[in-house]
Amino acid sequence: MFKMEKFEELKSEWAGQSSAIIPEEGVQTIIEKMKKIKGKQRSTNIILAMTCIVLIGFFVYISAYQFRTVMIGLLLMIGALVVRIVLELLSINTINKLDASEDAINFKIRLPAPLAALYLR
Repeated sequence: MFKMEKFEELKSEWAGQSSAIIPEEGVQTIIEKMKKIKGKQRSTNIILAMTCIVLIGFFVYISAYQFRTVMIGLLLMIGALVVRIVLELLSINTINKLDASEDAINFKIRLPAPLAALYLR
């Protein structure tokens, strides 16, 4: 009996919800948000590239190639930054290919395979 009361309560709350209102400028809002994301990713890439350049300069300045442990540590840091930069560039490329004005069904169909696997479950 207790479960049925909870179910009825949940059902009435669900029915009492207002439907989602789609804004008139919905596509424009999405496009503006995508532009902000692109700008943030560009600034992130610039910061990561500058950090990579500083680490390479530090590598040469302290002659890290003479000390194996220091060389391995700096190369790992530089390698991780390069991998992150590549991932960010791939992400920017994916965002550039997205069409914000497309309906949800076609949008999901056109998603790259790894993303589609997440959304089409």
